[in-house]
Amino acid sequence: MTTRQAIAALLSTTAIAFSITIPALAANPADIVKAVSRMPANGYHDALGRHVEEVLAADPTLGRFGIAVSSRDGLVKIAGTVTTEAQRLRAAQLALEIEGVREVANEISVASA
Repeated sequence: MTTRQAIAALLSTTAIAFSITIPALAANPADIVKAVSRMPANGYHDALGRHVEEVLAADPTLGRFGIAVSSRDGLVKIAGTVTTEAQRLRAAQLALEIEGVREVANEISVASA
């Protein structure tokens, strides 16, 4: 099997697995937006949300902001106010790096100077 064939097989397998395990998301991505918008600003729906909040609180650049976290079925919403765009992006990146997080709705705003 050539490298090109191996890559094609891997991509096909991943696409099939994604559509089987996450049919609602594969069928209608707008459902993500609806599900996330119904989450309360700081209400945990599962242990994943608690873990995300702990990671954000432990980060030296983000811990002082008290970022609110909600989660359900791998969808995570983060909200609050930080002082820089880099901090806003870092919060989303940290959340995405946590095992089990599929999607992050970043509703963090940057405070005006």
